[in-house]
Amino acid sequence: PEDLASTSEEFGRVVQNPDYVASTEFRAKHKDGSWITLEIRGQNQLDDALIEGIVVVGRDVTDRKDREEELHRMEKLLQRSNDAFFLSDPADGAIEYVNDTACEMLGYDRETLLETTMRELVPSISDVESWNDRIESLRSEEYVFFEDTFRAQDGTHLPVEIHASLERIED
Repeated sequence: PEDLASTSEEFGRVVQNPDYVASTEFRAKHKDGSWITLEIRGQNQLDDALIEGIVVVGRDVTDRKDREEELHRMEKLLQRSNDAFFLSDPADGAIEYVNDTACEMLGYDRETLLETTMRELVPSISDVESWNDRIESLRSEEYVFFEDTFRAQDGTHLPVEIHASLERIED
């Protein structure tokens, strides 16, 4: 594979330098014929009388790499969307993700929105009780559509259609 040269160079650095600790990822062919991604760490222990060798520890990170690629593809789709997209914590409404369209539509930079809550942006749910009622409706309905307004950075209120669902996102 295309990562063979860089992996070989990394191994060469370990052999040449006893103080160097290699850490790299590369693809390898599994015995079933499929390709997997391995993460390895290696260190030269040739001068250690008990070991006298190169110590390499590796693990299969194929599933993690696949999830990272899928996440990257999804983020690209969300960024290209013409609709504003927010991901917020149902506990307090803290915004955890926002796409470029939302930033442009409301006039905020991303950092500011990520320090904001949905309760601050949507006047109808600005109090805790209204926010909690909205979350409870999401728990019972699975998917909710409603019309509301967003408060833009310049103070104007933009009418919006909100399509919301409550999704469990595992770490």
